[in-house]
Amino acid sequence: MSIIGKLSRKFGSKKVQASPSVSSQNEHGLAVSHSSNNSLAESLLIPEPTKSLLWITDADTSLVESATSIRVVVSSSGVHQQENGFYAEPSLIWKKLPIEKSSELIQEAMYWPSYSAISPKARYEYLRWLQDITRPTNLSYVFLYFYGLERHLLVGDYDAAVDEIARLLKYHPKKSFVQYASRSLVVASLAKERLDVLDRVPSLLGEEIDETLAMRIIKGTTMTPDDIIDISSRVGFKNKRYIKMYPEIFKQELQKHIDEYERQFGKLLSTFKLSDFSRTESDAFANQSIPERIRHVQVPVILDDVRFSQGICNLLQTAHDGVKTRLAKGETARVQTKKSKVSAPPVNTHPVSSGEVDELIERMKRNSPGILDLHFELQHYIEEHYRKRSEANSYHKAIVGCLAQIKIQDLAAKQFVIEFHDSTLPMHVGYRQLAIILEKEGKIAEAIQIAKKAQKNGWNGDWNSRIMRLSNKVQNK
Repeated sequence: MSIIGKLSRKFGSKKVQASPSVSSQNEHGLAVSHSSNNSLAESLLIPEPTKSLLWITDADTSLVESATSIRVVVSSSGVHQQENGFYAEPSLIWKKLPIEKSSELIQEAMYWPSYSAISPKARYEYLRWLQDITRPTNLSYVFLYFYGLERHLLVGDYDAAVDEIARLLKYHPKKSFVQYASRSLVVASLAKERLDVLDRVPSLLGEEIDETLAMRIIKGTTMTPDDIIDISSRVGFKNKRYIKMYPEIFKQELQKHIDEYERQFGKLLSTFKLSDFSRTESDAFANQSIPERIRHVQVPVILDDVRFSQGICNLLQTAHDGVKTRLAKGETARVQTKKSKVSAPPVNTHPVSSGEVDELIERMKRNSPGILDLHFELQHYIEEHYRKRSEANSYHKAIVGCLAQIKIQDLAAKQFVIEFHDSTLPMHVGYRQLAIILEKEGKIAEAIQIAKKAQKNGWNGDWNSRIMRLSNKVQNK
């Protein structure tokens, strides 16, 4: 018995017959007609495996059902709600529905599309696209074909459907589609105990959703720094300043702590069991014609689980503290990007006001309540704007940042001593960068004064040699 026949029996529909071949085709290999009794060819020059994965019927169009409608049956025993049959399948190609040639792709989204409900021109475009599903098209057509593949995942050719969905994910990586397709693949594979889906569709590992995490927990895999950063918001980690400012350094620290954890306890996700988590009902499949008893599944609640989220937050916080320590001890510098060429030293065209400096400090305080967090936030601000100093106003902003970091230096120094009492103060970017700027502008005496202030306040740096070199410049004038 054919797949169509099996599925129609499973869902209580009439037999879905195969369509006879039709020799009259247009230049695109489609049988085109404007009449309602169009006999659409089963072989539309659609290649395998796509052709074998299509659901096709030559039944009368009066049997069309809506995937979202509720059917009520009245019998002697009362009124009953009945599940929709196979003729509600949105991807089902009705051979007797007309198609109309179209030369321009419809751009408008067709929400919850079904072959029976879209226009004759849209059917033509859809059938043409099926000849090569890797081509760009209206995302609605991708969803329409995907609905039928979901049915295969559950009651049809699972393996062929997995491979075909993987192709769709590769060539149509729109976020809305990726989310639906990833969830469907994982849930159907969990139901069939086919954990090999992660090897066959590696991109699923990048989808940090409960269903994918459930499969990875079963397999007992690790998590990469990128994996953990991706779910940081979901688990409630809000302090992302170092993730944004020093992403590579943050990942290094995170990997170090992942390695430490796994040396003691094994692979990160192997320390959890699915039985540890509560479950909730999830509408996992986009195809609404699939009966609810199949479409609605119980999935573990992982990302919102307190034990799981707290464990991930602890790793993130430890990495955060590690970056902060490295910065405080001057053991690392911001990852440099390629510097833009500056033909001549930029010039600050207007003086910096105290109001600008105070405004920057107050604005950054809203995101950096701690004094050391504010210190490093200003450091990042200086580095970013000085790097772009050839661009409009960036040079001026870099100077404002230097003065702002210098203004809070006393409070920052005291906090460094409290938190890192066994270390000397690190290099101060604000003092150093301002000294460089003043020197390049020819303001040697002012550069010397800035270097002397930094040295007096205990900030690490090459202040002695800088002061001597600048003093020699003054004497040699």
